[in-house]
Amino acid sequence: MSSNKTTNPWPTATGALKFSPPDPTEEPDISLNSVTPARRDWLPELLEELLPAMVEAVQEVAERHDPKLLHMPRTGLVPLALHDVYGVDAVSGWYPFAAAKFAVCVRETPIDEWPDRQSDDRPPSLDTLVKVGQGYDELNTSIDHLEPGPVQLIAVGSDTPQVSLSLDEDAWCAAQRAQRKRGLDTIAILSKAITINLIASPSLEKFLHDRHPEWIETYLTESKKTSPGHAPTSGTIETAAERQAVFEKLKDFTPGGGKLQLLAAIPAEEGEYRELHDLKNDSELNIASGTIGRYYLELEDEYDLLAVDDRGDRNLITLTPAGRYAQTLLTEDSKLLHPKQVQFSDAPTTPLPPNRSQE
Repeated sequence: MSSNKTTNPWPTATGALKFSPPDPTEEPDISLNSVTPARRDWLPELLEELLPAMVEAVQEVAERHDPKLLHMPRTGLVPLALHDVYGVDAVSGWYPFAAAKFAVCVRETPIDEWPDRQSDDRPPSLDTLVKVGQGYDELNTSIDHLEPGPVQLIAVGSDTPQVSLSLDEDAWCAAQRAQRKRGLDTIAILSKAITINLIASPSLEKFLHDRHPEWIETYLTESKKTSPGHAPTSGTIETAAERQAVFEKLKDFTPGGGKLQLLAAIPAEEGEYRELHDLKNDSELNIASGTIGRYYLELEDEYDLLAVDDRGDRNLITLTPAGRYAQTLLTEDSKLLHPKQVQFSDAPTTPLPPNRSQE
């Protein structure tokens, strides 16, 4: 066996990532519901469901390098082959050993009788395989361990698992941008060796397109619901309830304060933007440069008044439909008007009838 290490020898049939509407005629290998941005909520379950694919990959390596693993209770040369030849290298190099050990443990056991991650008698190798990448347990491994660990191991095998992840809309919309990004990055890493269908409502899909366009552009291989050229900040606030909701959001802000100043500084025309760098150097804004970075994220994440395109070197900040309406409620010194005041001030003046001007 050659000991020359090959870095990430991905097979020809790699994974994929796309949004798909629910389809009762399709039966993926694995389906997970209520997937949140927090990977610890769902990643261990997914990795446990992927154990058959991992064991299959180990067996394929054994057939090529040390078939005795398939017939004797020892790992033999397989862990070294996984590490040195196929680049399976996570958990300080222990991941390939855990994979081979688990394959030996279950090689004569039907899949439905395999130990699970909650079994009292589960082998230590199982914990290593399914707890990797969470960053808070005894393995203390970060997201960086996913690719050289389970993803690379699955990629070694000849099959590409089909996985359906149904996203929890409330959890994704309520999460902070940084947490959403970590969740999306986790999904992107897994999609290198797994075909992942993201099941999301149209509103959640639009939300992710709006908030994370760079991720969508980089990793999404197909979308069945969002048309090309979709303008994420288009639209208007139409109903009285929507207008009142925007007004209630603005009541949280200090009149004339930094958040309202920042909101007023973004161009009102649909499609126009300000660069974050430009805003931080705007002498007309009475806001500390470091505070602007916090304010624009709050106005995006918590209030849906701004949208941020972070695909380039500089963040481009635009108004959402709610943000454009919010601007109409602001005075020149960034104080708040009630919607009825705006409606009254915008109404055309009706001239008095003849001979009534002296009444």
